[in-house]
Amino acid sequence: MVTSGVLPAIIAGNTVVVKPSEYTSLSQKLVVDLINQTGLPDGVVNIVIGGSEVGKLLVDSSIDLAWFTGSTRTGLDIYRKCGDKFIKALLEMGGSSAGIVMADADIENAVENLYWARFLNCGQVCTAVKRLFIEKPIFDKFVSQFIERIKKAKIGDPLQTNDIGPLMNKKQLETLKEQVKDAISKGAKVEVGGNVITSDDLKNGNYFESTILTNINSDMEVMLQETFGPVLPIVEFETLEDVVNLANDTEYGLSAEIYTSDLEKGRKLAKT
Repeated sequence: MVTSGVLPAIIAGNTVVVKPSEYTSLSQKLVVDLINQTGLPDGVVNIVIGGSEVGKLLVDSSIDLAWFTGSTRTGLDIYRKCGDKFIKALLEMGGSSAGIVMADADIENAVENLYWARFLNCGQVCTAVKRLFIEKPIFDKFVSQFIERIKKAKIGDPLQTNDIGPLMNKKQLETLKEQVKDAISKGAKVEVGGNVITSDDLKNGNYFESTILTNINSDMEVMLQETFGPVLPIVEFETLEDVVNLANDTEYGLSAEIYTSDLEKGRKLAKT
């Protein structure tokens, strides 16, 4: 994601300091190194590596704009500091994006697209679909086909020919495990997955099974929080009014996906 902030800035004639997440520093440094190999003058694109203290120092320094992708809490802190200094802040914070599949949708197309919309990068994408709503007449058929699609995916080292890799750290693995545990304790049904992977070849990584949950209610953590990993709650709905209320029942936003063969219906739904 570093390029989405760096490239517009340098095209507009600015210099940039990148502070990557302390959990993904090496990959972000590689991107910055590649950018600098294009022939930019020294000092145009820079990188500093560290934790939250480094980020605080950067925001407190003489900058003209802060571009941040990360948690809502950290984003709000940055926004306040930028407001105090009367400088701009571009923030992309937590997301719990909704996917909606109407009964008239092409189910095979929706299954394939929503598989990647949820499980790309092991579900660790801020705009990923994290809550999925399926109209009642096709609910069972959709869930059945989605489960079969998940079973085809290969989990393992992302540098090899696999589809789904590990979570970024042990802390996130534990968070995801607790979110699934909370859902089960409140009545959720695990359709597939639901466990930390402990097989010999993957036991040293932060691997979690691709998971589908049904029988969902609104007080489960998988609906209230951002689920950053390969877990997807699927909810049945009956009317447009119902699904609008369900999709909007979150403190997060960011994006949404709608699947229908009726373009006008899709536009109407998108506007609500």
